[in-house]
Amino acid sequence: MVSEETAMPSVYRLWTDDKFQSLEPADMQAYLQARRKTWKFDGFPIGELWTPLQAYVRRPTLKKPDIWGIANTVAFEPKAASILQLCLDQAGEQFKLPFEDRNLVLLNVTYVIDCLDKQHSDFDPDLPHIIEHHAFHADRLDYSLFKIPETRASEILTVEGLSSPNEEFKPLVEKYGLKGVRFEEIWSDK
Repeated sequence: MVSEETAMPSVYRLWTDDKFQSLEPADMQAYLQARRKTWKFDGFPIGELWTPLQAYVRRPTLKKPDIWGIANTVAFEPKAASILQLCLDQAGEQFKLPFEDRNLVLLNVTYVIDCLDKQHSDFDPDLPHIIEHHAFHADRLDYSLFKIPETRASEILTVEGLSSPNEEFKPLVEKYGLKGVRFEEIWSDK
């Protein structure tokens, strides 16, 4: 771990990159039914209720990613999952998602922490899930991938600058050149 005196974390919102293929549920009716219980990805565990759905690539002429966007979460090619395993283990549940001739690793981020500094963030209290400006309590940040209660149904966040770059999601993605996601800095303690 980096010492508290030298730690200067930054928090990023994780986006899927539109330049790469993404996955869509092949059967929209089955997806809409499953979304009520097992395909919500809203910070709560799914556990044994998990059932994979068939997926397809909507835009096959785009480049294949290492990290796929699907239904408000991400899925990893086996090699990418291996590289990022520590981060995935800390973030929450992982499920096998059969796709073509392999099993992707689908992530359900259940590590939801109350770390938003509400006094220094800018949002309407009646719409807490729409945050114009983020501020965080740096001392509450620890694992690399997480969600916050206010936006747990819509976004995955990642922190950089607390640990070794070999233990953090964003630096590992960049070091190994993994494709399919991009990062938007939303706060820095610098």
